[in-house]
Amino acid sequence: MMKNIYTYHFLILLPIPIFYWVYGLINTPLLVLLFAYFIYRGVIDGLRLISKGVLDQKEWWKAFVPFWTMYYFKELYFER
Repeated sequence: MMKNIYTYHFLILLPIPIFYWVYGLINTPLLVLLFAYFIYRGVIDGLRLISKGVLDQKEWWKAFVPFWTMYYFKELYFER
């Protein structure tokens, strides 16, 4: 599933309009939404790197370290 680049790009952009809608609807603090997106992106990036065989499941936590996934920028955003 996560090997498909189009699915990956769709999943990383999907929460942005949802968060914008929630922010306008219940006036949630923006920092809470940014933190939620940070957690979401860590999960999505970790799953993509695992499905491509770049990371082991034991190393999944590294996707939550800020800027660590930049080492795998090419694998995340450009390779199919």
